[in-house]
Amino acid sequence: MTHFWLLFSPKVWRALIKPRLARLFAPFVEAGLPVILHSDGQIAAILPDLLEIGMTVLNPVQPEVIDHAWLRATFGDRLACYGGISTQTVLPQGSPQDVARAVAESRAVLAPDDTGLVIGPSHRLMTDVPLENVEALLAAINPDQPWHAGSPGYRSSGSQLAEAQRARAGTGGLV
Repeated sequence: MTHFWLLFSPKVWRALIKPRLARLFAPFVEAGLPVILHSDGQIAAILPDLLEIGMTVLNPVQPEVIDHAWLRATFGDRLACYGGISTQTVLPQGSPQDVARAVAESRAVLAPDDTGLVIGPSHRLMTDVPLENVEALLAAINPDQPWHAGSPGYRSSGSQLAEAQRARAGTGGLV
């Protein structure tokens, strides 16, 4: 898969891969369990096929690859989404306010009824994401938790690191 098209034509994918995925999904579908598929890249052409064979959750939901509004309008509550916040643009390059705005926009578009979305980064966070943006992401997702500066009991990662360093220094580095 790429950001722009499938590596196989949909016809080839349907002939070679779909039957095998259907067999892999079958025990979970028969047990009534969710089927979460991680598939990077542009898979819009085969999303209906994936839902047909039992996929219930798409991961990642990359804003650079798949239009959130199209996804919701096309599949509605038949498909849950996992991700939604860009690890290519907003998290590494945006401000904490941009991150909070991206969370709000993803929620509004992908889960207007507050269901069907596991909101988070579209992929794992890399070292190019500033700590402030990670904290902004967590705060926007759940503002009642003490990982952001406005919450009671908040201790920044920097203060926790300083405490650990002081503890190691006082114990000869054995903590």
